[in-house]
Amino acid sequence: MSAVNALSAYAAEGFAASPPDHAAGPGGFGDLIIAAFSILIVVVTLFLCVRYLLFPKENEDTHIKKRILDDEIRDDRWLHHE
Repeated sequence: MSAVNALSAYAAEGFAASPPDHAAGPGGFGDLIIAAFSILIVVVTLFLCVRYLLFPKENEDTHIKKRILDDEIRDDRWLHHE
């Protein structure tokens, strides 16, 4: 338990010694552009994830799942004709 107390005291000293502007907000226009671009990427990614989770488009003939299932059905028919 004394190791935990020593570690927490060390962490408290480290935080007290950090400069006052540590982890401050955006420093300029460039930071705002980077933040806006990052938010845009997150929003687009979230939208696409939800869209393809709800509507996976598995019914199209070009979908890999459909092509594999069709191949398996064709192979099964071929095996039963012998």
